[in-house]
Amino acid sequence: MGFWGSFVVCRSLEELPALMPALEAFEVDPAGDFAEPWRVWRVWTRTRSLPADTFDVLTASSRGPVLIGKIVASSGAQVRAISAPSGPWETYLHLESLLSYVVVPWAPFDEDGNPLDDDALKEQNARYEREVAAVREELLASAHMGIEAARRAASWARDAGLVPAPDDDLRRVLDSRSVFVEETFFELLRRLGLPEVREK
Repeated sequence: MGFWGSFVVCRSLEELPALMPALEAFEVDPAGDFAEPWRVWRVWTRTRSLPADTFDVLTASSRGPVLIGKIVASSGAQVRAISAPSGPWETYLHLESLLSYVVVPWAPFDEDGNPLDDDALKEQNARYEREVAAVREELLASAHMGIEAARRAASWARDAGLVPAPDDDLRRVLDSRSVFVEETFFELLRRLGLPEVREK
């Protein structure tokens, strides 16, 4: 099934529920070892989402930048972050894998349960690809990808007082693929300058 949830990254000497009491409703555990005050928590949201005001609450309570990776079945991730003065940005890791969960492939059967013939299957596949393309376009309309995502990520890191890797290195990580998207996410954190990030 893979992991369904979010990784929350910010500076804090307190635990995540102390920063945002609403998150007491979720299972939360540490997700890495960092030099204080940096912390990363794994939030097991499963079929739920984090509260809509998560960024507002955490930026206020932690008094600093926040980055959240929303993980879908360990296959893809939406990464969102905010910092001052650069503001918010958003990107995706393993986007094509993520799309297969956003737009679930259709079963190759008709309404009576009979296998589709070649022509019907070809038409179904074409309709599915059109739907995937439409959703991809919708997701990318509000996201930064490629070198632009790398530049926005680097700006976030510098706002946070970190020393990020060069933009081209960040882009390679953002465009890379791992068996589990968590591996790509944690490599991104390392390249953003968080020290000695490692999954537990």
